[in-house]
Amino acid sequence: MRNVLYSSYPISLDKYLNIEEKKFKEVDDEMIRASSKVPTLKIGRGSNGQLQFIENGQYSWEVIPLVNSFYGAPDLYRRRTWNNYAVLFPKLVEFVENLPIEGLGRASILKVPAGFSAPPHIDPQFHPTSPPVPEYDRIINISFGHKKYLYMLDSMTKQRYYFEGRINWLDVSDWHGVEPSFVDTYTLKLDVKLNSKIRNQIREEYGL
Repeated sequence: MRNVLYSSYPISLDKYLNIEEKKFKEVDDEMIRASSKVPTLKIGRGSNGQLQFIENGQYSWEVIPLVNSFYGAPDLYRRRTWNNYAVLFPKLVEFVENLPIEGLGRASILKVPAGFSAPPHIDPQFHPTSPPVPEYDRIINISFGHKKYLYMLDSMTKQRYYFEGRINWLDVSDWHGVEPSFVDTYTLKLDVKLNSKIRNQIREEYGL
């Protein structure tokens, strides 16, 4: 299989990791239960049409930061520590610390309410006016419960290419979005790099 979108083709990591389904269920239950105890940041389109934090009115998704870092920080992979909210998610923390990654960069819970979508977008670190992001090599997005309809968008043909797994290796420097679901979806976004073993496996299979 060759990459339709070159370096941003959707790749899921499930087949490399073989994690038990019950582990995902445990974290999903915890996220749904504990998220209601934490204030969220809301992201939607502002009056200028750009995605931004929304104080009041329509929004597309909610964010719970689990490390202390501002949204859109260019240093994606700088090592960080869990914040005070993370103590409410011990199963999530354990899950992350057992992943084949190099340290903890940023970590955020993303909630897309039922019936809502995350419109196609490129993350703010990669906008033309933003400073360069050194050594960028994608991020990880994990669906623990109902798998949200996450896709990459071909900006020329407008065709959508969907991620098939739970643990997805996502290129946020290219166009991506989430289609509406019939239930609230909770996922974890990790701005981290894969360790050399799994990174080499991907390179051998996909040529990336």
